[in-house]
Formats: sequence, structure tokens, C-alpha cells
Amino acid sequence: MDDEHPTENFWRRAPQEESAGIAAAAVHVLREVYQVPHPVFLAPDQLAEVLTPPSRSELPDEQLPRFADEDVVATVITGRDQLDRLVSAELEQLLGHPALRDDDGDYAIRVGSTMVFIRPTSDARELLIFSAVVHDVDGRSRAMEVLSDLNAEARFVRFLLLRDRVFVSLSIFAQPFVPAHLHQALNTVSLVADQIDDELAAKLRGRTTFTGES
Repeated sequence: MDDEHPTENFWRRAPQEESAGIAAAAVHVLREVYQVPHPVFLAPDQLAEVLTPPSRSELPDEQLPRFADEDVVATVITGRDQLDRLVSAELEQLLGHPALRDDDGDYAIRVGSTMVFIRPTSDARELLIFSAVVHDVDGRSRAMEVLSDLNAEARFVRFLLLRDRVFVSLSIFAQPFVPAHLHQALNTVSLVADQIDDELAAKLRGRTTFTGES
């Protein structure tokens, strides 16, 4: 390496008005030298890494979760009231106290700097587990691009932009109701929401549900 070749990497200097040519050259190097067919195949950023499942070598010896016998018993639901009772009982067992419910009838649980909600649908066929991870998003177009990339990487959960808020959500069948499915869904949404909300809020110039000390 010398002054004319300061690095072994591919590089080129050019004035700003020639940025289109630099971009074309960068794409050419990625495709022809590194065999990258599209930028989506490049390494994901930290947000996407949170959502990427571990490789086989990273998994513990016991790959599948273990559940108590009663948690894998399926119950055929006869209506919304029965589903509410079963969900309430499961959440109380998990939390050690009755779960709070908001004015919409959603169960609400504080998880780190966010809130996670469980919503039984009116037809008792579905449970929606969701969290508003970013509020007051600055720029819907930018947010849609970021969420599209995240959804391409996400496993189980999906990210949605509703007005100026970003939600992460997961939907599970409630007919029949299986406690283990609720446990897994709640754990998944809680982990993703609490791990990703701070960085996602910074990237989208928004704010988390709770800021500062808990």
C-alpha cells in the first residue's frame, strides 16, 4: 500500500457530482467481485440480527421447549367468555397476580420500556399479541422501508406502521386454545419488543413507550 493505493479494498475518489458513477461502480464490484446478486443479501444490521434465528451450532442441546402436561392440553372454545377466562387464568399463573385490562378489553403487561397487549378477538378464534414499540415516527416513507427490511428477516412476528406508531405483532389460533401457544407467543413478542424498541426509535426518530429509568 502507498499514497496512491491507501487500502487493499476496492476504492475510488470522486467529486460529489459524480456520485451516480460511484454508486454504479460499487454495484458492479458487489455483483462481479463479491458475487452479491442484490443488497438484500448483505449482512443485516443489529435490528435484523435480533430477529434472525440462531444457527444450529448456536442452539442448546435441548432445542425444543419443554412444557408442563397441562400446558399442551387443547380446549375447544365455546365463546369469547370462555376464552377470556382461560387467558386470564394463564396470565395470572405466569405473572403471579391478575393481569390488567385496558378500556378496549386488552390484557396489558409492562415489559421493560414497552407494553405488551393480548387481545382475544370477538369471535374467539384468534389471540393477537402486540406491542407499540415506537411512537411519533418521523417520516412514514422511511419507516416503511425499514419495516419492510425487518419483515423480510423476522421470524414469527410482523412489524406494522399505523399512523405514526410502529407495532410488532403475532397472531395465534385460539380455537382450540393451547396454553403453550400463548406462552410462546407472549415470550416472543416481549423479547423482540424490549430488545428492538430503543434502536428502532432512534433509527425512525421516534420514542419508546417508556423513557428513562423504569
